[in-house]
Amino acid sequence: MQVRKCRTAITTAVVSASLLVMTAPALADSFDKGERAFQRGDYPEAVRLFSKSAKPEAAFRMGELAEKGQVLNCDLQCAARYYATSADAGYLPAIPAIAVLYYNNGQREQAFELFRYGARWNEPASQDFLQTNGYAVPDPDLWNAHI
Repeated sequence: MQVRKCRTAITTAVVSASLLVMTAPALADSFDKGERAFQRGDYPEAVRLFSKSAKPEAAFRMGELAEKGQVLNCDLQCAARYYATSADAGYLPAIPAIAVLYYNNGQREQAFELFRYGARWNEPASQDFLQTNGYAVPDPDLWNAHI
């Protein structure tokens, strides 16, 4: 009985790994196709394709599309969640995107905290925003500690 359970577990693991390997290129392809649809302005197709992708850049694009009103039942809070998902996965341009949402909605202190955090990661849009608005740009200590 133990041998049968072990074989079943191994078979399940092998099948799962095979499916993952087979779908990984499809998910990457989904992002690439979504990016092409986004660039040509076919937003419904871009939403469909980006929603299938696990790439943090896809979540970022979904945030942009949500801001443009192109994602059904998705407001600015929903856009912020997409950006946060992207940022949590390490996509640095999502940090100032969230900060801009805060800034434009009157939450300036939260926005500047995020811009400063982005600048500490050496994120150019965050650094530019701070500098343009007369704020000190912090050293990229988080970036330097990371590399």
